[in-house]
Amino acid sequence: MPNNSTAITISGQVILRGRLRKGMTLRDLSARCRSLGAPIDYSFLSRIERGLSQPTPRVLPALAEALGIEVDDLFTTSTAA
Repeated sequence: MPNNSTAITISGQVILRGRLRKGMTLRDLSARCRSLGAPIDYSFLSRIERGLSQPTPRVLPALAEALGIEVDDLFTTSTAA
């Protein structure tokens, strides 16, 4: 019997699209998150957008606010069989 599992991760594409929709650079987004109390380096944001890293839960509210979206919108789920 196959073992189904669901993975929940942050969608880098959602962050990228939100950032571009707002006309922000990675440095702009980094500065906005910092002003909201969640310092996150622009190079780390780049890795998140490319799916190479995941942000810590602590920065998710600021990241969502900076992008004008809900925290839940940052997540994506995938099911592996």
